[in-house]
Amino acid sequence: METDIRPFHDVLLGLFFITIGMLLDWRPVVDRWGLVLVLVIGPVLFKLLLVTLLARGFGASPGISLRTGLYLAQAGEFGFVLLALAQQQELVPPALLNPILASMVLSMLATPFIIQWSNRIVMKLVASEWMLQSLQMTTIARKSINANKHVIICGYGRCGQNLARMLEQEGIPYIALDLDPDRVRQAAAAGDSVVFGDAARLQAPAAAGWRGPAPWSSPPDVPSAMKVLANARAHAPKVPVIVRTQDDHDRRSSPPPAPPRSCPRCWRAR
Repeated sequence: METDIRPFHDVLLGLFFITIGMLLDWRPVVDRWGLVLVLVIGPVLFKLLLVTLLARGFGASPGISLRTGLYLAQAGEFGFVLLALAQQQELVPPALLNPILASMVLSMLATPFIIQWSNRIVMKLVASEWMLQSLQMTTIARKSINANKHVIICGYGRCGQNLARMLEQEGIPYIALDLDPDRVRQAAAAGDSVVFGDAARLQAPAAAGWRGPAPWSSPPDVPSAMKVLANARAHAPKVPVIVRTQDDHDRRSSPPPAPPRSCPRCWRAR
């Protein structure tokens, strides 16, 4: 059902944002840019503080709490619906409608840049974050320190688990990295060699060891797989990599493969 309605979802979402854009009159925004700036900074900072405190209250670490606040500080799509209802009920003065709408749009436009710099912001503001990340890398390194010629499985979903079963049958050691804490906890309880880590960040696969015959990249999205592939080629060019694609379109959009290299058990670079 989700697959059937997905095209309509994308069309309606695009229509929704086009409609929001048509509501925005840029001339009052330019004339009252000071008010728009205040309406952008004020709610974003308030929401950042609120989400950070809520995450902290639910037991998250300071670094994760601040990172969650940075990710969710911008205005959401439902805010446009609330703004339209407020306008219908005459709860918002007409003179403030365009500045509020513009501030919401600008906060959403700033989201990619906030997320891009979120890790640096957290590292600057939270003194314990570097220690937590170091402990995470130490956990990964301790898991793989005795492994030799092992496979790094990037993502322990359905395909990653099937690959792990096949490697176990062939007697090939492996270590899997996954970002789902529940999945990691269940897999570790079952005795699988799985640790929590972001395979798209260089530190995690480097701690897992680039010594294996073939890191296997199976993230659910193409950009993550491309990051894993780029890191592997840049920092471990002699290690062959196998990347799973969803269809031929993704395979054609990937960079040209590296020249094949011989390696144990006939693994081949792709």
